[in-house]
This record gives sequence, C-alpha cells and structure tokens, in this order.
Amino acid sequence: MPENVVVAPLILSADFVAGSAVFKGGTREAYRSNIEAIRSAANAARQLK
Repeated sequence: MPENVVVAPLILSADFVAGSAVFKGGTREAYRSNIEAIRSAANAARQLK
C-alpha cells in the first residue's frame, strides 16, 4: 500500500486542475465548451490504452 501514498496526491491534484479548468471563461457557454473539451480529451486517452 505504500504506492498509494504517492499516487493519491497525483490523482487528487489532477481532479483539482480539471475542476478548475471547467470554470474558465465565466459563462455557461464557456463552461459547456470546457466540459466538452475535458470529456473529449478523456475519451481520446482511453483510446490509447
């Protein structure tokens, strides 16, 4: 389980960055666009596996 001590902060920091990225732009349309971009990137990353 010691590896969890290293991995957990990395996962949490990635969630924080992604969460912060959603709110860039300050409008509903910007939020929508940001969420779509994050989803697209996540889907593309899944295809690489």
